[in-house]
Amino acid sequence: MSEGHAHVDPSNKKIALLIAVLALTLAFSETLGKGAQAQVKKWRETAERYDSEPSTGEGRKKLVERAKKAEAKRDHAMAAYHLYELASAAAQIAIVMASASIIVSMNALAWVSGRLGIVGIVLSLVGFFAPTAVHLF
Repeated sequence: MSEGHAHVDPSNKKIALLIAVLALTLAFSETLGKGAQAQVKKWRETAERYDSEPSTGEGRKKLVERAKKAEAKRDHAMAAYHLYELASAAAQIAIVMASASIIVSMNALAWVSGRLGIVGIVLSLVGFFAPTAVHLF
């Protein structure tokens, strides 16, 4: 061997190759890590937007709020519907009884018919003005 060339231990070549592979791995992991970090920021912003988007009202919080309002309107309408159904039944029965009172000449049927008519009117008014004040079902 000449003096200019130092003897290279074969194990040093393996270590040099190991260092090169580790450096390459480090470079890739750093690059990918930075890319993932930018993606995490975008995902976080998207998640925050999904949670609350005041400009469009489409965030989760706004949608939950809108859903609760829609449920309240639905419950109000259903309560009114039930009262109107009962009022209709009372009015129908009252009409039949009033008609029957004419045929059989029974004033008691007319009296009951009038009371049922009042019940129908009251149920209709409650259904219109305060359907959730009375919980029938």
